[in-house]
Amino acid sequence: MTDIVVFAGPVVLTPAHRSINWHGRDVRIVPVVNDGSSNAALAQSLRAPDGRILPNLLARYAPGIQPGSVALAAFSAGYGLLDPILQHPADRAAVTAVILSDACFSQGNPTSGTGGVAKPGFAAFGAEAINGGKLMVATTANSTDGSHLTGRQSWLVTQDAARTASQCFCEPAEVSPRAPVPPAPGGFWQTGTALYWGDYTRAGSSPNTGDAFTHAEHDTVVGPAVWQAYLAPWLAGWRGIPVWVFGAALGVAVGYVTRRKTRST
Repeated sequence: MTDIVVFAGPVVLTPAHRSINWHGRDVRIVPVVNDGSSNAALAQSLRAPDGRILPNLLARYAPGIQPGSVALAAFSAGYGLLDPILQHPADRAAVTAVILSDACFSQGNPTSGTGGVAKPGFAAFGAEAINGGKLMVATTANSTDGSHLTGRQSWLVTQDAARTASQCFCEPAEVSPRAPVPPAPGGFWQTGTALYWGDYTRAGSSPNTGDAFTHAEHDTVVGPAVWQAYLAPWLAGWRGIPVWVFGAALGVAVGYVTRRKTRST
């Protein structure tokens, strides 16, 4: 069966996107190219009487395909389409993975970093990724036109909401990004089972400074690397091991060695 990746926003489908190794899966990338508020308007126009959006979206942009798996990806304003989709439980249940390439923006004051409101669809899906069974990867820059929080500030608000909704009470743990994902100056973070965040802004930077990659490069450079390292294995069924398992295993090992040494002396 064909897996579908809906790619929303003012997206550029690069040669890197087209050359991803999908590990034997038949994957079709479906670009839904819209800028600004037209993404939210599209979501509203596709909404069925029962509130669902995804069935009409697939019928319009991927007609005739019965997907094996559905993943959603966005760059920039593409969040205006994806977040409403993920707010509906049935649509959210039909999606296995979400990749946000600097694609989470909230109202608020970027200078003070206050006033942000979490994206409810992203928070709900992020909670499921924390608890297992779904994959969510967000990468952020620190840019804003001043009318909203930066991508980094916005994601922190939504990530906190996802942690609360998950009832996991787990803190983000810094991990090494999988190759070929570039190093993140602010750290690459894993929360729970499969919620990841790449902070591509240097610590302590004020808005519109400190970025390792521009906003646009999250689409053209960082994004394809994340798709290859995280999305492709996920669609192929490679789920990996949650970071907390490694921590627990290390604790058991250390305790065992300590007890052995105590008994030896």
